[in-house]
Amino acid sequence: MFFDEAEKIPLAGVVREEWRKAVVDERGRVERNPYELCVLVALRDALRRREIWAPGANRWQNPEDDLPPDFEDNRDVLPVVVRRSGGPVDALVTRVRRQCR
Repeated sequence: MFFDEAEKIPLAGVVREEWRKAVVDERGRVERNPYELCVLVALRDALRRREIWAPGANRWQNPEDDLPPDFEDNRDVLPVVVRRSGGPVDALVTRVRRQCR
């Protein structure tokens, strides 16, 4: 089943090069099922990169919702505090280095 030829179906950013032959036939028609699969894969990838988000979702919510309320006021100070904290990341790195010796 193909999309109507009059429809402008975007391929760039949706259909990866290795999928083109499965999505577009030799006459240039776009087959619906493989195209929809490519849309779902592109959606999944964008969610993982947090380029898009799903309101109300736990894992896929707007990343700005995770920021502290005073983030904008302390934007310049926070990276310095995090770097100096010696928090769990530093502890993990130290433990891994010890295990690798």
